[in-house]
Amino acid sequence: MSEYVWCKKEESRLPIYRCFFCGRTCYPEKELRAQKDKVIADLLESGKFKECYIMKRKSTKKETVSVLDFGSQEKDQQQAKNGETPEETRIFLMEDGELKPFSPNDFTTSILYHEEESYTIERKLVRPGASKNVVFSGKRPSRNTTPIIVTKDGNYILLESWQELDANPQQLLNAKEVIGASAVRQVFVLTKK
Repeated sequence: MSEYVWCKKEESRLPIYRCFFCGRTCYPEKELRAQKDKVIADLLESGKFKECYIMKRKSTKKETVSVLDFGSQEKDQQQAKNGETPEETRIFLMEDGELKPFSPNDFTTSILYHEEESYTIERKLVRPGASKNVVFSGKRPSRNTTPIIVTKDGNYILLESWQELDANPQQLLNAKEVIGASAVRQVFVLTKK
């Protein structure tokens, strides 16, 4: 059963879930936060609304790191001399069926996953007539990348493709971020002095 609050805008008693859709902030966030999860669960159960996940691309000024630049200390030293902070690229290693962050100082012959793009995730309630469960805000991810879900507790989940994410959007329920990664191998380049 829905709780009711006094709406200052319409000057009448309305169900509390209307406060989540209204742009005004009549009540402090503390009062509404306690009831938010219960209200959302009730709305989803009633069938009046469904969840939609919106993935927003993070704006990054990172230059793409080629395989040859991976782990080069000269680039980091030049940036430190110029007063810039060295840019950290995220590389992941699949080990024992588990995806883990990989250090540039380590060596492996396994396939690594290099971060190309990243997305933040927002959950919204929409009417049941909405067509998609996952909506991309801005540029869509490249088909050449593989999605990696970063969960709120710090785990990494590697998916087969973006279609798998579209088919099962509930995987984003505990996600903090989604990374588009490409498969690379670690190589050594010998330069003549």
